[in-house]
Amino acid sequence: MGHIERISPEAPVPILSITHRTSTLGGAGNVAENLRHWGVEVSLMGVVGQDETGRAVYDLLRAHGINAKGVLTEPSRKTTHKARLMSVEHGQQVFRVDEESTFTVSDEIEKGLIGAIKNWTRASKPWCVRIIGKAFCLKEFWPRCLKLRARGHPQHRRAKGFKC
Repeated sequence: MGHIERISPEAPVPILSITHRTSTLGGAGNVAENLRHWGVEVSLMGVVGQDETGRAVYDLLRAHGINAKGVLTEPSRKTTHKARLMSVEHGQQVFRVDEESTFTVSDEIEKGLIGAIKNWTRASKPWCVRIIGKAFCLKEFWPRCLKLRARGHPQHRRAKGFKC
């Protein structure tokens, strides 16, 4: 968040002077945060990188009381980070910068995610899966989810742009 007071002499773009920063969870983390706000016990699974953004994700999940045992760290992955640059004067986003890895997770990470789903279904808890197709595609994960669904485990799944 910041003020735009002039245009750059190098290119016709506004210069944003940052006044403050905030960090929030996005996507599934945001849904989990909202559910916790309503008093729902929430466990989350996913993949982050071994980087500053990944550590911030863990810290935010912990601060909101979200069980992050299913959030796995893959050292070669860059944690998705979306920076939205907002103008105080205009009350709107003027630019966004995205950093992320889009390659498939390792077999080891995929097995860990499948293990997390198995643990949750043993406890007969409802679960929700949300995968954004651009992030990563799992060879065995979806078939396992479908098998669990066929056995009557309560679930909801949503795939945004999912192409495997």
